[in-house]
Parts: sequence; structure tokens; C-alpha cells
Amino acid sequence: MTQELDAPASAQRDKLLTTELVPEQILPKVMTTYGLVATYVFIICWLTGSSVMAAGGWTAIPMWVLGILTFLVPAGMAVAELGNLWPGQGGVYIWATRTMGETWGFIGGYLSWIPVILNAASSPAIILQFVLLAFHAELGLTLSIILQVAILWGSSACRWRGWPPTSG
Repeated sequence: MTQELDAPASAQRDKLLTTELVPEQILPKVMTTYGLVATYVFIICWLTGSSVMAAGGWTAIPMWVLGILTFLVPAGMAVAELGNLWPGQGGVYIWATRTMGETWGFIGGYLSWIPVILNAASSPAIILQFVLLAFHAELGLTLSIILQVAILWGSSACRWRGWPPTSG
């Protein structure tokens, strides 16, 4: 009786997702391991992370090293293992779908993009405030919003036009 109930669920779970069928043709692999590690370190230690590090001073460095060793290294090992187990585009979505089903796959994939969207939305404001701080300047609210939108559009246009160039 339990084999009959488990059979459709496992058969449904074993069928390939669209992103797993031909991943090399859809999106070729262009990042090296070094590039991926550098990207994650850049994301964590960029403007928002660097301000937190600076506030802690020199005494915070051992805690950052401990955090890297206890979180980033095991997380990187887990990502490498899951990526080798289920290669394909989608990362967290594929891994969560394979292990917990489509609902949790969607939730995992959706939640993995929330920090990216929030960081991208706050980056123009952070960049503008750093520039204003460097030049000891102040702007009104309207001009500040216009410049933030211009920074966002400018960075999007540069990326859309292919700058900076990626190595292939």
C-alpha cells in the first residue's frame, strides 16, 4: 500500500526540470571557481558590509574570520556538492524542488533573490550618500531621488550594453 502511494510522488520528482535538460545550450558556463568566490566575497564585503566591518574596528577581524570559516566555507562546500549532484540552471530552486517538492522549490528560489533585489534597490542611495559625504555636500530630497534614479539607470544601461565585458 505504501509503495503505491510513494510511486507517483517519486516518479514525478524524478522527471527532469526544464533547466536541467540542456543547461549548456541555454546558459554556457563562463565563471571559474575563483570568479564565483570573488563575487560572493564582493557581495558580502561591498558597501553595506564594509560599513559594518569598519564600525567594529580591528577587534572585529577575528569574528569575521570565524564567520567565514563557520558559514561561508561549509556553505560553499554544500553548494559545490549540490551543484555536482544536480547540475543545471536554477541553483536553489532545483535543489529545493528535488529534495522538498515544487512548492518549497518556488519558495526557496524566491527567497534567494530577495537580498539581491533589496541590495540593488539600496545601492544607488548608498553610492550617492558616499559621494556626497566625500565632497561634504548636501542635496534636497527631489534632486537626491533624481540622482539615485540616474545612477540606477546608468548602471543598468552599462550592464545592458555589455560593460564591463565578460571573459569567455
